[in-house]
Amino acid sequence: MLEMERIVQKLGLQPLWDHDYIKEDYCSDVTIPMRNGIRPLFNWAYYLIPEGTIFPLHKLLSDESWQYCLGGPIDLFFIENGDIKTVRIGPNIFEEEQLFYVVKRNTWFAATPAQGSKYTLITHCVSPGWVPEDDIAGFYEEMIKLAPKHPDFVKKFSWPEKRKIYTAHDSYKKEE
Repeated sequence: MLEMERIVQKLGLQPLWDHDYIKEDYCSDVTIPMRNGIRPLFNWAYYLIPEGTIFPLHKLLSDESWQYCLGGPIDLFFIENGDIKTVRIGPNIFEEEQLFYVVKRNTWFAATPAQGSKYTLITHCVSPGWVPEDDIAGFYEEMIKLAPKHPDFVKKFSWPEKRKIYTAHDSYKKEE
């Protein structure tokens, strides 16, 4: 059995989109009121993304920390003032990789394993806790306005016309 398949089995990960896997491992039973409803104080999940898979542009209404666990490094891309900023999360702290990174709320970002990474296993913690309604997809028409000097990047990392919402998870079976 391949290493990635062993990790999926050992951690009980479930398919997310096409080739990536996720498992919410903890959700706080403490809740907090927000303008858009009640949210858990925080939640925490494993996320396994294989080589060549893209997690397209999106933003959350909460801060999200990404922590490196196993595999190769992963690149996070941010649209910032019309440009693209990159942060690499991985084990090589002496090669400008970070062990963790916090994506601040309302930041447009995407992710993909760094070139040469067969897969990346990370954990991410969202606070206030993640709910599907707080996850906003970045479609091409809006993203190109935010980064007009980077049409190839925007085309590669934008969502398709219809975004499937966590189809492997019964409570999230809907389309935007």
